[in-house]
Amino acid sequence: DTVTVTLGGAVNSASMTAPAGVGTLSFTGIDASSLPQGDVLVQVSVLDASMNLTSMFGTTARKDTVLPDPYTSAHIVAGPGNPQDIVNTNNASNARMFLTLPNTYLGSEIIDVSITDSASTTASVTGRVAPFHGGVLVIDWPNLSTLLDGTLTVSMTATDPAGNQGV
Repeated sequence: DTVTVTLGGAVNSASMTAPAGVGTLSFTGIDASSLPQGDVLVQVSVLDASMNLTSMFGTTARKDTVLPDPYTSAHIVAGPGNPQDIVNTNNASNARMFLTLPNTYLGSEIIDVSITDSASTTASVTGRVAPFHGGVLVIDWPNLSTLLDGTLTVSMTATDPAGNQGV
């Protein structure tokens, strides 16, 4: 028997010979790049040795290759002993950051944030969940005292439920 899997119509398909009896087939190499984002119809057809064709429709798969958008701003919050965007002895052990995310966020993205100094020493906060429709994500830094004086660089990675990572 020959099994054919088709995604989103007749253009994106692959075929292979089915194992005798019961088994599992894994199809690779189907080019889905031309398919639109969202639900994609999956069709499976089996052609037996007598040329009988059986087709199954109705199953969908989701195509999601869109990366999460980058943050729009990041600021160390001003406090009684530090101006905005300054880390000093007054806030190095408890700095607060406002990380602003665009309204494209769905509230299911996982956010990892790092601050790096000129010697590549890094402080990180990981596993935060983005707010629904973006907005301000509050990051409380437990300890930035190990970072060198000077310019600090903020970086963020957002991972959506499909595994797409945007920076």
